[in-house]
Amino acid sequence: METISRYLLTYFINALWQIAIIAAVAALACRLLRHAPAAYRHAVWVVALAAAVLAPLASEQRSLASELAFAGTSSAIDSPALDANLPTTVWRGPARVIVHAQSAKAESDSRAADRSSRIISFATATTLVLAGLYLCLILFTFARFLAASIRTIAIRRSARPLELPEPLSAVWNRCLESFDQRGAQLLFSSRISGPLTVAGAVILPDSMRAETSEEVLTTALGHELAHIARRDFACNLLFELLCLPVGFHPAIRLIRRGVERAREMACDDLVTRKLIAPAAYARSIVLIAEAMLAPARPAHALGVLDGENLEERIRRLVQPAPQNHRRARLLLVSSLAALVFCALAASNLALTARAQSGVTDLLKAGVDAYRQGNYPAAASSFQSAVQLEPSNIKAKLDFARALTAQYIPGSDPSNPVVALAKQQYQDALAIDPQNADAINSMIDLLLRAKQWGEAHDWALKDIQANLKSTVGYYTAGFIDWSITYPDFAAAHRAAGMTMQEQGQITDAALRQAFKTKHSADIEEGFRMLQVALQIDPNYSDAMAYLNLLYRLQAGMADTPAQADQALATANDWVSKALAAKREVALNPPPPPDSDALELPKVQAPPPPPPPPPPPGQNSQLAQGQPHATLDEPSVITVGGRVQAAKLFSSVPPIYPPAARAAGVSGQVLLNVIIDKTGSVDSVTPISGDPTLVPAAVDAVRLWKYQPTYLNSKQIAVSTQITINFTLGQ
Repeated sequence: METISRYLLTYFINALWQIAIIAAVAALACRLLRHAPAAYRHAVWVVALAAAVLAPLASEQRSLASELAFAGTSSAIDSPALDANLPTTVWRGPARVIVHAQSAKAESDSRAADRSSRIISFATATTLVLAGLYLCLILFTFARFLAASIRTIAIRRSARPLELPEPLSAVWNRCLESFDQRGAQLLFSSRISGPLTVAGAVILPDSMRAETSEEVLTTALGHELAHIARRDFACNLLFELLCLPVGFHPAIRLIRRGVERAREMACDDLVTRKLIAPAAYARSIVLIAEAMLAPARPAHALGVLDGENLEERIRRLVQPAPQNHRRARLLLVSSLAALVFCALAASNLALTARAQSGVTDLLKAGVDAYRQGNYPAAASSFQSAVQLEPSNIKAKLDFARALTAQYIPGSDPSNPVVALAKQQYQDALAIDPQNADAINSMIDLLLRAKQWGEAHDWALKDIQANLKSTVGYYTAGFIDWSITYPDFAAAHRAAGMTMQEQGQITDAALRQAFKTKHSADIEEGFRMLQVALQIDPNYSDAMAYLNLLYRLQAGMADTPAQADQALATANDWVSKALAAKREVALNPPPPPDSDALELPKVQAPPPPPPPPPPPGQNSQLAQGQPHATLDEPSVITVGGRVQAAKLFSSVPPIYPPAARAAGVSGQVLLNVIIDKTGSVDSVTPISGDPTLVPAAVDAVRLWKYQPTYLNSKQIAVSTQITINFTLGQ
């Protein structure tokens, strides 16, 4: 009922202003066509009537499409994103989203703001009252239509064929021949006072059987047969039905009156062109009008006085204006084009009525719970919203994200929340197959669950939906590396090599087996990441994975020289990736515009508590568990061992060649500030050999941790990290 009320109210609101504009344009066009044939003005009014009915309907469809798009692009909870600061994971942080999708996001935000600015929200009770009032207006219009139809049927049933006197018979046959309507009937009724047309029959009052004036008979019969030739009765029925949803509007009455007047004058033009001189026709109309004493005609009975413009018709017949048919045709085409353009423009500026209903309240409750980190409660609210309104894409996506937030990445992918979240994304895509938000969120979920095959398929779908999607290309390249690396590591071990030994796999059989199995995957990974870099030349994550793919290529190289060349290229990409990250750090992009409905990026909840911290540490604080405090700190200090348990992804440091050649080894101690999202914010060296410190700092900057929570809020953490550099490892 809520959805129906919203649609009715949207149609009603748009009809109020759109019909008025269309009627004004039609009136102006007919003013310019006042010296043109009446059929031209009739065409303009008919098109205006159709536009008045269809423009609000088109607005309804556009409003529905906008709501779907709005739900997909401005959901209350942002979709998970891959982090720019972490080349060994596929999660994106705010910086990556802004750097690689800034123009697309701006365009999306602009569209979303434009849509939201044309949304009118009503309380549930107000929506129901206004929708009920509109339904009452429609029912009243339909009741009038039904009453007129009953009267018309009664007149038709009361009419009967009678023998025609000689003057009337001759005129009737001549009119039938002139209009080529030999199937028309001539009937008589005592219930009418003037001639009219009902379907394919001309009905005359009984008194006209005694009429002897050939001019009067020709006028009456010719006019009604002109209506039959033009199929005006059927058109009038269609117009009445079209007007049912908009009959309440005063401008519709103006349009209907314009249709009727132009229709009567168009019939006058036909009669004077085929049967009788204009002056004689005008005299006969006056005589017939005098004989009709305020007849009560049904709405569908087309008579001589329909349109209530007798004076204008007489003046037009007696004093015809000169006509320029070429100019008239040009004006007609221009007028019709103006009406169509006006209707399209009006539908593009559609207003959308939105009821502040139970769904709205549930979504708001879910948003509040999500902001507080209470993901189960948020999922429950979003699930109720989905059940209440199954077509609401926004509710489906938010429900899926609340479920995803409860899933710890890398844990059992058979967890029921994974299947349920996937179903919500698929349901959203069934409604809007091109919803990029749903596609990217599905990819993120599959990557969290390490379901590489499905994730790869969805990355290709993302590319198909958007050929400029750096996320799709990068994700596909990352997956190619992820499914290849385990076999690469296994071949290393089987060949008796350590992972620190780079270059060609020493066992030829193992090397060939690895190459046969994965060369196609590695080649695809190269292609995907290179396309991502063509779209965004500063995509440091893609550079980092190109480095890793080149190291795989070195392992399966046929000769040591080829392996050395691949390793050199890999080292070049490492340098480029670090340079790109430094550039972003020095010139960060502007933060995105804040939105009252925007929630933090989806993060996995904290993992199970780590082992007990060293003695003297506050266990609750060290484990990131909430505890009571009067003044919550902005940064808390956590032991390195405890924070290591929350390490989500890390990049091993590259042993500086100069230090290795000089035999330098040892430990580098770093003080690290980890921001609220788990990204490394700053790294400060405490101790260590100067030749080793830069490599340690560069590596740790790329690490990623699970966020730490204090009183259900994410908080920054200060900790110490020790990096060991050992020769031979």
